[in-house]
Amino acid sequence: MPCADRRGLAPVCPREGPIPRFFFHQVTQQGFIEDPDGSELPDAAAAREEAIDGARHLWAAAILQGQDLTGERFEVADEAGRVVFVMPLEEALPAGIRPGA
Repeated sequence: MPCADRRGLAPVCPREGPIPRFFFHQVTQQGFIEDPDGSELPDAAAAREEAIDGARHLWAAAILQGQDLTGERFEVADEAGRVVFVMPLEEALPAGIRPGA
Protein backbone atom coordinates (compact mmCIF):
# COMPACT_ATOMS: atom_id res chain seq x y z
CA MET A 1 0.00 0.00 0.00
CA PRO A 2 1.57 3.33 -1.01
CA CYS A 3 2.15 6.15 1.46
CA ALA A 4 -0.53 8.87 1.56
CA ASP A 5 0.41 12.50 0.94
CA ARG A 6 -0.82 14.87 3.68
CA ARG A 7 -1.37 18.16 1.79
CA GLY A 8 2.25 18.66 0.82
CA LEU A 9 3.61 17.36 4.12
CA ALA A 10 5.74 14.29 4.57
CA PRO A 11 3.94 11.16 3.41
CA VAL A 12 2.24 9.01 6.00
CA CYS A 13 3.19 5.36 5.65
CA PRO A 14 1.29 2.53 7.30
CA ARG A 15 2.83 1.49 10.63
CA GLU A 16 3.70 -2.02 11.47
CA GLY A 17 2.78 -3.06 14.96
CA PRO A 18 0.52 -1.38 17.49
CA ILE A 19 -0.37 2.30 17.28
CA PRO A 20 0.98 4.20 20.29
CA ARG A 21 -1.42 5.74 22.81
CA PHE A 22 -0.72 9.16 24.30
CA PHE A 23 -2.30 10.55 27.46
CA PHE A 24 -2.92 14.29 27.71
CA HIS A 25 -2.82 15.04 31.43
CA GLN A 26 -3.62 18.64 32.32
CA VAL A 27 -1.91 20.53 35.12
CA THR A 28 -4.20 23.39 36.16
CA GLN A 29 -4.20 26.06 38.82
CA GLN A 30 -6.44 23.75 40.86
CA GLY A 31 -4.44 20.55 40.41
CA PHE A 32 -3.87 17.58 38.10
CA ILE A 33 -6.52 16.27 35.67
CA GLU A 34 -5.65 12.78 34.46
CA ASP A 35 -6.55 11.65 30.96
CA PRO A 36 -7.69 8.08 31.66
CA ASP A 37 -8.37 7.11 28.03
CA GLY A 38 -5.64 8.67 25.93
CA SER A 39 -5.60 8.85 22.14
CA GLU A 40 -4.05 6.57 19.56
CA LEU A 41 -1.75 8.64 17.39
CA PRO A 42 1.07 7.67 15.03
CA ASP A 43 3.89 9.48 16.86
CA ALA A 44 4.93 12.26 19.25
CA ALA A 45 4.68 14.90 16.50
CA ALA A 46 1.02 14.01 16.00
CA ALA A 47 0.55 14.10 19.79
CA ARG A 48 2.01 17.63 19.85
CA GLU A 49 -0.46 18.70 17.13
CA GLU A 50 -3.28 17.18 19.20
CA ALA A 51 -2.05 19.03 22.31
CA ILE A 52 -1.98 22.34 20.44
CA ASP A 53 -5.51 21.78 19.13
CA GLY A 54 -6.76 20.83 22.60
CA ALA A 55 -5.09 23.84 24.19
CA ARG A 56 -6.71 26.18 21.67
CA HIS A 57 -10.13 24.76 22.53
CA LEU A 58 -9.40 25.21 26.25
CA TRP A 59 -8.30 28.82 25.67
CA ALA A 60 -11.43 29.59 23.63
CA ALA A 61 -13.69 28.31 26.41
CA ALA A 62 -11.64 30.09 29.08
CA ILE A 63 -11.80 33.42 27.26
CA LEU A 64 -15.59 33.13 26.89
CA GLN A 65 -15.80 32.53 30.66
CA GLY A 66 -13.33 35.28 31.55
CA GLN A 67 -10.73 32.82 32.86
CA ASP A 68 -6.95 32.85 32.50
CA LEU A 69 -5.06 29.62 31.80
CA THR A 70 -1.61 31.17 32.10
CA GLY A 71 0.76 28.72 33.77
CA GLU A 72 -1.33 25.64 32.95
CA ARG A 73 0.13 22.86 30.83
CA PHE A 74 -0.31 19.45 29.26
CA GLU A 75 1.96 16.63 30.37
CA VAL A 76 1.77 14.15 27.52
CA ALA A 77 2.69 10.61 28.54
CA ASP A 78 3.05 7.30 26.73
CA GLU A 79 1.39 4.02 27.71
CA ALA A 80 4.19 3.25 30.16
CA GLY A 81 3.47 6.52 31.99
CA ARG A 82 6.67 8.23 30.81
CA VAL A 83 6.23 11.93 30.08
CA VAL A 84 7.03 12.38 26.38
CA PHE A 85 6.79 16.18 26.46
CA VAL A 86 5.34 19.04 28.46
CA MET A 87 3.49 21.79 26.65
CA PRO A 88 2.49 25.03 28.36
CA LEU A 89 -0.99 25.97 27.11
CA GLU A 90 0.37 29.41 26.14
CA GLU A 91 2.35 27.74 23.32
CA ALA A 92 -0.93 27.19 21.47
CA LEU A 93 -1.65 30.93 21.29
CA PRO A 94 -0.47 33.15 18.44
CA ALA A 95 2.76 34.91 19.42
CA GLY A 96 1.14 38.36 19.47
CA ILE A 97 -1.37 37.46 22.19
CA ARG A 98 0.72 35.20 24.40
CA PRO A 99 0.98 36.42 27.99
CA GLY A 100 4.11 38.50 28.34
CA ALA A 101 4.37 39.10 24.57
